[in-house]
Amino acid sequence: MYAGDTVVFLRSGNLDTINDRLNSDLDAINTWFSLNERSLNISKTKFMVYSTNSLGKRFSDLALNIGGETIDRVKKFKHRCTFG
Repeated sequence: MYAGDTVVFLRSGNLDTINDRLNSDLDAINTWFSLNERSLNISKTKFMVYSTNSLGKRFSDLALNIGGETIDRVKKFKHRCTFG
């Protein structure tokens, strides 16, 4: 069983902070899914950087991974948001 529509946001102007924190958070999320008999479909997992043009270039080296597998970076992503 998969856990769908999970979104993680992090705000920082420091590449090292973002890289370390997100990779740590992704490992924790992956562990939680595993302990609760859920799976992350890495091939459908993507990440985006929201920033001004000048700051966005600083994050071109950002590399996120889960369990040793690299997460693809995208420039746009359609997220369906539902509440309730």
